[in-house]
Formats: sequence, structure tokens, C-alpha cells
Amino acid sequence: MHNFSLRKTHALNGYVETVNGINICELTDIEIFALAIPIGKERTAKTSFKKYFNCGMPDVGKLEAIHKNQMHILRMSNDQLFAINKSSSKSEFRKIFIGLGAKFYITEQTDSWVGLKVGGNRINECLERICMIDISIEKFGVNNFARTMMEHMGVIILRTKDHEFEIFSASSSIKSFLHAITTSAKNI
Repeated sequence: MHNFSLRKTHALNGYVETVNGINICELTDIEIFALAIPIGKERTAKTSFKKYFNCGMPDVGKLEAIHKNQMHILRMSNDQLFAINKSSSKSEFRKIFIGLGAKFYITEQTDSWVGLKVGGNRINECLERICMIDISIEKFGVNNFARTMMEHMGVIILRTKDHEFEIFSASSSIKSFLHAITTSAKNI
């Protein structure tokens, strides 16, 4: 039996600041899981996914926002998904992941990643200075995500609203990442 628990991440001590009109805050009370599909078990994984999440498994590069946007399931590759859970209904998600454990290899990633919510009317101007992909609303709409680089750091960027993103980076470089975001915000 798996022992999953919601851990509060506070790598930046709950950082909240507005810099030049850009709102930046640490995402806390989240949990992140990597779900790997065993070789040859795609069909079984899809069936199980549908049973527990009541939706189809997203295609590679797409996501499913479920439970009123409290959880995002990101299809990272053919055999890997990330689940980012922001819900306070911990027991519901614990049951889901225990059930999925028989069909997926599941690894908790919560301590490996730190998330920032960034937003404001000029957020695209802020991020386009350091983001290697086109994040214009026409090319990168709400509920789009990408794994990319910002400055020298690997990130997962997710657009949650027209003028808001959630960005996840390795916890080991989060202070450098926060510095890159705040410096870019100062310079717009």
C-alpha cells in the first residue's frame, strides 16, 4: 500500500510580492506526482485513468484540468504524466493515487519542485525576456503547458488565466529562479 501525504512546500517561506505590477507568490500546499506507464500497459493505464479521473488521458503535450482546476494532469511524454494537486480534499486524492498505483509507477515529486504563481497585465512582457517559447495568448492559451528553459534553469510553465501562469522549477535552484523572475519584472 502506498503512503502518500500532502506536504506543504515553503522553500521560499511563502514568498509574496508585487514587483512593477507583477504579482509573484510561492505556491504552497501542493503535491506533485510523476506517473509512469509500464511498458506495454498503455491501454490498461488509459482505462484506469478514465475510471479514477472521469476523463480521458491527455495526449502528449496536453493537460487535463480536473476537480474544478484543483488538479492538473500534464502528459509529459508517451509514458509519463505529472499530476499537480492543489486541492484541500486530501483524502479524495489519496484514494485515487492508491487505486492508480496498481496500473502506474508513481513517484512523489513534491520536494523536488517549487512553484510560483506569477501574474499581472504585463506578465507576458516579464516572462518573454527569459522564456524560450512563445507565450503569447494566441500561441499559448489557458491550460497550455510546456517544459522549457528560463535563464539556465529547467521549468514547467502552465498558463492558468489570460494574465497568470504557474511555473515550477527544481527546488535546488528556486532562489536563482525567483531572482530571474523578479529581475525581469523590474526591467519591463
